[in-house]
Amino acid sequence: MASAWNEFADNHKSQSADYQILIRDFSFEYPTIEVSLINAMEEVLFENFKISLLTHLKNKLHNSTIQLIPKLKKAEPKNTIYTGKEKFDFLAEKNPILHELQKRLELDWDF
Repeated sequence: MASAWNEFADNHKSQSADYQILIRDFSFEYPTIEVSLINAMEEVLFENFKISLLTHLKNKLHNSTIQLIPKLKKAEPKNTIYTGKEKFDFLAEKNPILHELQKRLELDWDF
């Protein structure tokens, strides 16, 4: 199943928006393939190539019962980093040694 999906994706590399949707994770629970989408625009793009993808999969897998279902996922809000303290805290979360360096060198994160 994955090889048929990847073959279709490779044929759509020139259409970058379609390709970005096709390279995402999908779940397959016979006979349904659930495709994760992030926003309504991707849903519209997916509907544009859904029939050709479904036809391709049915032909390659010799299975006429396969169904494609788009699933719109809610994107988690990203915290935007503005201040010097927020930048330091973000980096220190990834590298806890930064707190120790700050204390030893008596550095001020607000520059």
